[in-house]
Amino acid sequence: IWAGVTNFVGTRLLGGTADWGELLRTLGFAQAPGLLGFLAIVPILGGSVAVVLSVWTLVTGVVAIRQALDVSTGRAILTALISLAVVIAVAVAVAVVVVLACMQMPQIIVLTYDQAALAAGDSKRFFVLAAARGILIFGGLLIGLELAGMLGALLGLGAAYVCAYPVVVWLSRHQGAWDPLHDTIFALTALVAATSILWLHWGEVQKLLP
Repeated sequence: IWAGVTNFVGTRLLGGTADWGELLRTLGFAQAPGLLGFLAIVPILGGSVAVVLSVWTLVTGVVAIRQALDVSTGRAILTALISLAVVIAVAVAVAVVVVLACMQMPQIIVLTYDQAALAAGDSKRFFVLAAARGILIFGGLLIGLELAGMLGALLGLGAAYVCAYPVVVWLSRHQGAWDPLHDTIFALTALVAATSILWLHWGEVQKLLP
């Protein structure tokens, strides 16, 4: 991804001249310091090694961009920084979308229950559900944000939907619309789907950790 963004920024925005294959080869060689990444597991040196390798890789990347695009060192540095910023922004956006989609699953399961109350003209109970859900969401977002940043806020949103479920059951049972078998089946399906999605995108999700 970084190579593709670098190619676009360097050739279209900053006047570099290189084909995709040439840039891909040079950037590939620039990642060679990463082969020493196993040293980061050394207890005492781990943090320092990770920092040194990151800086080293960035420097070799700048050299590779300068040679491949035939631009000045300043333009190579600018290309590298812009490209990295775009890649990081995309990775964070993907992580937010993934976690947000998983946290919305509990709400989707009970999506039509509150509509049953409106259809029956029971605005009082509908208001109670809306108020309880709003308070729980506000509290979940606030507490989650305080404890774990953006990821905590997203998890707090999901927790709020789960905590609101008893109120949804109270409302839907009054209307005779509650279907526990439906909820159980789709809750298990949502749990499996969310676990699988988070596992597949765990690398991106980790970027949201404080």
